[in-house]
Amino acid sequence: MRPEDKEYVKEIIDKHGYQSPILDTCVGTISSPYEDEDLFSKGSYFRHDIAQFHNSIDVICDICEMDQIPDHTFGTIINFWALEHIYNPFKAISEMYRILKKDGMLLLAVPLHWRVHRAPAVKDYWRFCPDGLRLLLTSFIILDLRVDGCKDEFEWDQTAIDYRSWHTGSTGIYIAAKKTKIAQK
Repeated sequence: MRPEDKEYVKEIIDKHGYQSPILDTCVGTISSPYEDEDLFSKGSYFRHDIAQFHNSIDVICDICEMDQIPDHTFGTIINFWALEHIYNPFKAISEMYRILKKDGMLLLAVPLHWRVHRAPAVKDYWRFCPDGLRLLLTSFIILDLRVDGCKDEFEWDQTAIDYRSWHTGSTGIYIAAKKTKIAQK
């Protein structure tokens, strides 16, 4: 978790509000940066992952198959720095869309330029660009999309990135998107 992550969540909530309950997906073993800040109301914040880590996970399931969670359950979903590890990001986004309430919000942070990072049980499949995220999120309305280090969308296309000269670190994309309708079955 990067310090910018919490600042981004605060900024988006201040600007757009949020609905409860909140599901923080694919959190792994990290402690929540939100619980100690009183950012969300007590009892409305839940942690998700594919396995139990130190009794800190409230919802255990594969993010691509969250059948145990009913449709339209969560008002806000956070998925930071995990989508690159998901074997089928289209299915994961579809499942998050399904469990979001009408007018619910999805907050994502994904890598654009980042080292390969994996473990025996964790693969590293993807890197994302703004256009790819828009494709993944066609069912949503994009509220905010920003690339680290760029002031605006024009700068994305004008910045020549030479990966050989980059300093140690990473560049990622933050995005906030809103679910606006509930599909008819």
